[in-house]
Amino acid sequence: MRVAADDVKRLNLELGGKHPLIVCADADLEAAARGCVWGAFLNAGQICTSIERVYVERPVYAEMVERVTELTRALIVGPGMDSKTEVTPMIRGSERAKVIEQLDAARSAGARVTTGGKIPERLAKGFFFEPTVLVDVPKDHAVMIEETFGPLCPLAPVDDFDEALSLANRSTYGLGSTLFSRDPRKVKRFMEEIEAGNVWINDPLIDNLAAPFGGFKRSGLGRELGVEGLEAFTEVKHVHWEIDGGIKPWWFPWTS
Repeated sequence: MRVAADDVKRLNLELGGKHPLIVCADADLEAAARGCVWGAFLNAGQICTSIERVYVERPVYAEMVERVTELTRALIVGPGMDSKTEVTPMIRGSERAKVIEQLDAARSAGARVTTGGKIPERLAKGFFFEPTVLVDVPKDHAVMIEETFGPLCPLAPVDDFDEALSLANRSTYGLGSTLFSRDPRKVKRFMEEIEAGNVWINDPLIDNLAAPFGGFKRSGLGRELGVEGLEAFTEVKHVHWEIDGGIKPWWFPWTS
């Protein structure tokens, strides 16, 4: 933005995210668990819209943790060129170190790991890290607020939908967001009240080239894709044409 300002250049900024997933007690938990694992660990969690925090209504929290843990434990970590690989390495050592730092800090605050949490012994060369499920995370901990950008999925229980929505909006980011619920009233509230540019209901991280993509708050400015994305490359011109001509009574000097 500083560089663009010198010449008054327009720009679109697509920046970071801290994608919240809310799982309501009425949700299809198998679908929610699979969607969670897909959204959290695709590309080793290195997507701007990766699911990075999960809020689960308390009545189904234990079951959701069990399902997500089981699915995550079964993921195959390996090189990207191997067709069997489901979770690839991270892009660089510094990014992996950041994930480990967040993980260690959360553990020190009382969170626990149900699966993953270390560098695979058989993949010591490269920047591999096991897909990790972190549970019972304090809701105000940094791992639930600051961007992670790696294969770390923290879950926390909430008492109700109101609390989940409030916590989801607490981050300074607002790029992606997902809700798993069958209740149309909750869906309507989520669509209207979530502070994010992309809202997915029961189906996270689905691209639509006809739809605008971008974020709220510190997640950026402007939109890509869709009609809104094309508008970024246009200049709007206003033309006023008085076809009959003639003097107007409000022009100076005043006329009677």
